[in-house]
Amino acid sequence: MLSALLKRVTDLEKRVEMNSKYIKREKKKINIIEFLNQLEQKQSPNRSLPTFTDFKSNIEIDKTSVTEYLKAQTPLTGIINIVMQSLTKYNNEEIPIRCFSQKRSVFYIRVQSETKDRYYWVELTDNPEYERLIINIQQKLLREYEKIHNSRLNTDTQSNTHSQDKYFENIKKILMTDQSSETICRYFKHKLYDALKREVDIQYEIVF
Repeated sequence: MLSALLKRVTDLEKRVEMNSKYIKREKKKINIIEFLNQLEQKQSPNRSLPTFTDFKSNIEIDKTSVTEYLKAQTPLTGIINIVMQSLTKYNNEEIPIRCFSQKRSVFYIRVQSETKDRYYWVELTDNPEYERLIINIQQKLLREYEKIHNSRLNTDTQSNTHSQDKYFENIKKILMTDQSSETICRYFKHKLYDALKREVDIQYEIVF
C-alpha cells in the first residue's frame, strides 16, 4: 500500500508540474488591451459609451470647483480632484480611462472607430495628451474664475491693492506658472495613477 501511495504522489507531482508549465504559457498570452476589449464587448456590445475625448469635453467647472481648487494643497492636487470628481458620473463599465497596479503609470483610454461603429481601448502613450487634458481644465477654471472676479468687482466698489494681488496670485495658481509643462505632466501622471489605479480583475498574469 505504501508503494502504491508513493506512486500516486509521484504521479500527482508530475501532473502539477505539467499544469504549472501550461498555465505559465497561457498567462503570457493574456494582453491587457485584449482583456479590456473583450470585457467591453461582453458587457456593453450595443451601448453608447463615453470616450476619453468625450470625458475631456464634458468636464464641468463651477464656482465650487474653483473654490476647492484654490484651497487644494497644491495646484496639481486640485487638478486631480477635478478629474476624479468628473469620473464619478460614470459607472464602472463606462469609465473611459483606466490604469492598473500591475503596471505603474500606464493608462488605457477608450476611443471610437472612425466609422463610429465600435469602441476599443488603446494605451495612452502620447504625452501631449496629458497636457491637453490639463490645459482644458485650466481654461475652464480661468473662465469660471473670471466670472467670479468680475461679479465681485460689480458689487464691491472698494476694490483695493490686496484684492488685485490676490486675483493675480490665483491666476498664477491656476496656470501653474512656477513649473514647466514637462514637470507638470510628469507629476500629473504619477498623481492620477495613484488616485485611479485598480487591480486587474482576472486570475491570470497580465501582459502589458
